[in-house]
Amino acid sequence: MFEAMNGATPQFVSRLVPYFDGGLFNESAPGADDGLEVLDLTEIPGAIDLLEKVAERDWRKVDPTIFGNLFEGALDESKRAQLGAHYTSEKDIRLVIDPVLMAPLLREWETTRIEAEPLLQTFLTSDSPRSVTQAETRLKQLRDAFYDRLSSVTVLDPACGSGNFLYVSLKAMKDLERRARAVPAGRAGVLPRWGDAAPVLWHRKRPVRGEVGARRAVDRLFAVAL
Repeated sequence: MFEAMNGATPQFVSRLVPYFDGGLFNESAPGADDGLEVLDLTEIPGAIDLLEKVAERDWRKVDPTIFGNLFEGALDESKRAQLGAHYTSEKDIRLVIDPVLMAPLLREWETTRIEAEPLLQTFLTSDSPRSVTQAETRLKQLRDAFYDRLSSVTVLDPACGSGNFLYVSLKAMKDLERRARAVPAGRAGVLPRWGDAAPVLWHRKRPVRGEVGARRAVDRLFAVAL
């Protein structure tokens, strides 16, 4: 994979692997001892079998941030500072992402929610077909605009070590996405219920949008370790 991303593999052989080049994925010179050698699991006896057994386990109740701690603990202690691979707890990470990443998004969501509430009431209760149509159109515009905004956010960790910063950032944005997920209600299930406990704006007619949004969000998480 690293060879393909570095351009060493012809494009027609590995079309699905992005091509970066620029030396970012170059393997260091033999004997350089700079901690940049690419790990080849095929050279470690039993490593592939062990990974296959681990993949068969149910990991849903395991907090992924713990793997950052395990990753750091497995490194040569003398190389941790050089690689920038230090475990940072979720509590400490939230001190950064809450005011910088999430606070602006939450303000935008609140603005969207406030505008949508009376529109939804009009959609659900008005006897005027024209008013219902206008309310529905505007609700869909608000829905799409907020989802597009959320899925277009780019997060860069300029000193990625264990990867916890990106994971916690993604988790926070997914939590906000869940607050804005479709909960069908209203006429013919076209628009959702608007509740105080879990305000939502999206509807079931586009269930794949959340999946697309999730993929787009993952595509916009970047990590660099220099």
